[in-house]
Amino acid sequence: MIRPDPTAVPTPAMPPLVPPADGWRLPADPDLAPLLGLIFALAADRPDPADRWAGRWVGREHLNGEPVDVLEVATPNPVVPASRTPAAATPDTAAPTRYWLDRAGRLHRVLTDVTGIGPVTVALNRADRPTLRPVEALGGRPGLPAP
Repeated sequence: MIRPDPTAVPTPAMPPLVPPADGWRLPADPDLAPLLGLIFALAADRPDPADRWAGRWVGREHLNGEPVDVLEVATPNPVVPASRTPAAATPDTAAPTRYWLDRAGRLHRVLTDVTGIGPVTVALNRADRPTLRPVEALGGRPGLPAP
């Protein structure tokens, strides 16, 4: 969801603490659908069946001063489960997906190819934990966020 502000000056800034109540819409760009699918798939509350995936440990790195393990995962067939990262359409062109995980198993970064977009890196900022505010236009009410 986006809320364009025609009076905004293009400068980097944090979103407002209290989201505006009007003007929200879905982006009209269909090219964003695979990227949004990737981001929501990362938040899936269930694991994918392990028999579809072939993975390996690539190494250890440091992200934001924290040690992380780098895992590389590839699927042996062109059918990618809907709850996981989209890949290229054929196994010949599909690049493996890399995951950066800390010792607690929390995801910090993903590098993958998204159909129609190309290589995409999603970096999660685990240190920035803002207070979530319900947005009435998206179904949440003050003190009672949408499920």
